[in-house]
Amino acid sequence: MDLEPKIYRSSTSGKSTRANNSDCDCDCDCACSYDVLEILENNLNSNVFMQSKVRRLYLTADYQVLFNPTMGRDVVVVNDIAYDIWNSFQKPMVLELLPSPDYEIAVKMIQTGLLESEKDALTACNPVRETLSVWLHITNNCNLRCTYCYVNKTNDHMSLETGMAAIDAAFRSALAGGFRKVTLKFAGGEPTLRLDTVFQLHAYGLQVAARKEIELDAVILSNGVNLSQENMDAIQARGLRLMLSIDGLGIAHDAQRPFLGGQGSYEKVWKALERALHSGLRPFISITVTDESVQDLPNLISQLLPMGLPFNLNFARPVVSGKLPDNQKMIAGLRETFRVIEANLPEYSLLGGVLDRSFFSTAHEQPCGVGESYLVVDHRGQVASCQMSLGQSVTDIYADDPLLALKVLGSVKNPPVDEKEGCSQCEWKYMCAGGCPLTAYQATGRYDVASPFCEVYKVMYPELLRLEGLRILKYSGALEEIA
Repeated sequence: MDLEPKIYRSSTSGKSTRANNSDCDCDCDCACSYDVLEILENNLNSNVFMQSKVRRLYLTADYQVLFNPTMGRDVVVVNDIAYDIWNSFQKPMVLELLPSPDYEIAVKMIQTGLLESEKDALTACNPVRETLSVWLHITNNCNLRCTYCYVNKTNDHMSLETGMAAIDAAFRSALAGGFRKVTLKFAGGEPTLRLDTVFQLHAYGLQVAARKEIELDAVILSNGVNLSQENMDAIQARGLRLMLSIDGLGIAHDAQRPFLGGQGSYEKVWKALERALHSGLRPFISITVTDESVQDLPNLISQLLPMGLPFNLNFARPVVSGKLPDNQKMIAGLRETFRVIEANLPEYSLLGGVLDRSFFSTAHEQPCGVGESYLVVDHRGQVASCQMSLGQSVTDIYADDPLLALKVLGSVKNPPVDEKEGCSQCEWKYMCAGGCPLTAYQATGRYDVASPFCEVYKVMYPELLRLEGLRILKYSGALEEIA
């Protein structure tokens, strides 16, 4: 048993744990400062601190997880002696009266949001979005017919001229909005059916980024079945990232992602994954989860974890009223998946990828960048708020600032979570921000209500924090010490 106080923290502070999620539009940095020196300087008269509202979870006989869901930031693991120090702040205490090393532990607890000033309680801090994400709908065509796809399949595609104009428009909006980075998402349909166009647009984007002195990131969102080894080598050589969609192993994948003729695509996409790894690519795996496929999810995750591949779980959309997901099936399948993860904890955090629209490293009031830091451009150059609302264009790529037009006239509303019915009193509201607003609208006809997946979030969040706590202990060496 430890005779000294010990505290371990996750390394996600201030930076999105979804930063490696190529299908995410919430790449942002926290502009708030919870630096302990600043806090102490602002409270020189008293230096009096007390407990924040914290969720507490047991990990082992000697270790616990503490997490402040109001501000997000760090998942913190403490031993019993460190917990007693935190518990001593049930009533306000003067920090400087603490002996060392209790003082040092308390300082870390202030830094991680576990303790707050008696005068100035910590509040939710909206992240500053520094990346403008741009979905480029390269083509309506696709070689698969996924059961949940919302794209109307045609042979129409984006011309090179339209794509270049879209990139120009994106950088105009980026400059006007003060963004430091632009992420281009080459999507569809299946964008690799027009891979030459993707490569040319990426090259053009690099030129524009250099002129505008704005960082460029780019990712191809693909089903993989059309990608040869030569294609993979070319993607890697150009510095493009790759996201591959895999929904399960074998028939579990095939049931959701068949070819046009009905035959399964699993074997081809798994071979594409192997080719990507051979090229030196580390593809992100996007997994669309339904209440049917979730039963096989543990098998898929058991294969991905030893490969060290980052992945994210996206709950299937659209959700149609009258055909709501079976949340109990979702919860049961996710629990089995978490057991698989616990047996093979990765070095990297899973907080930002395991539960759909969840985002733990910074408290936030909106689940995505719709209306704020997100542009969707269709093959004709029409601009929409979200890829699921492609037919509801608001402006086009020839507007002076397409993003501004979306903010004013966007067809998809993205209200802050405190304005959503069923969310305002929830302790987790700043982690999910109420979930996808368009999903809520599809299910209920309202944007200002909680997600249909709310029950799943509430049940699984504590279990996710427990997983993260165990991961922190494992890579801190504490579990080996216990053993």
